[in-house]
Amino acid sequence: MFDRLDLEAVLSEDFAWRYIKMTCDTTNEELTNSYNFFVSEIDPHIAPYSNIKLLNSPFLKELDQETYRIYIRGIKKALELYREENIPLQTKIGLESQKYGAITAAMTIDWKGKEITLQMASSLMKETDRKIREEVYEKIQKRRTVDADALNDLFSELIQLRH
Repeated sequence: MFDRLDLEAVLSEDFAWRYIKMTCDTTNEELTNSYNFFVSEIDPHIAPYSNIKLLNSPFLKELDQETYRIYIRGIKKALELYREENIPLQTKIGLESQKYGAITAAMTIDWKGKEITLQMASSLMKETDRKIREEVYEKIQKRRTVDADALNDLFSELIQLRH
């Protein structure tokens, strides 16, 4: 079980770094491909094998059932809900969800002659000068409307995939 937890931690960290790197540079195709590879080739094939191995272990009953009750229940439920035919759907959802990050990461505004991200601009919303806050707010909202249709389409597609 400790090895499983270590493996899950390594995989989770690897996934997180791929996502972070990809969203930091949304124009880098290599980083996007690395993330997409994890989502489509690694992640979909991990869960059922490790869950089955854990639940079939003869040592499972040696665990303190009260301490591990919720953890084991979660593993059993995940395995019960798992369907091989859902792998392509979950992969597509993961790949489509990545598009949100790419769209929003590309959003910038011009502030005093400098191009800044919306995240950087949002920090200006803490300024005490109402005029600054108002100007930044309007620029942020105006920029968001540029990609509103693309984000709405993506959201609708994800809802359809989930249903």
